Amino acid sequence: MGALTLIQIPFSHNCVKVRVALARKGVSYETRNIPPSERASVAAASGQGMVPVLIDDGRVIVDSTAILLHLEERYPDPPLVPEDPALRAECLVLEDWADQAFMALSRRVSYANVLKRPGAR
Repeated sequence: MGALTLIQIPFSHNCVKVRVALARKGVSYETRNIPPSERASVAAASGQGMVPVLIDDGRVIVDSTAILLHLEERYPDPPLVPEDPALRAECLVLEDWADQAFMALSRRVSYANVLKRPGAR
């Protein structure tokens, strides 16, 4: 299989989620770190400005959940989500809820803090 590249903002919770999934699956990848205020390289690679972006053997996948599902399909072991359709659906609903409830708020707090103090994390 070809090389994977993860375009990310290192402290982004959604990027952390993807890195954890890649580690759990034991998949090697390279990272391309970008600052939160400079999205031109992300847009050039993916046609949009959000991270994470995974480039897998020339295929561009955006959105952390879409990336996790791509990894699940391409690298099935160990599984990240249940195979049973009902349990899988429940897992994905809970994942989406967590993204909306926790990630969005913590992202705003993190970015506000980082932008107020450049270079500090």
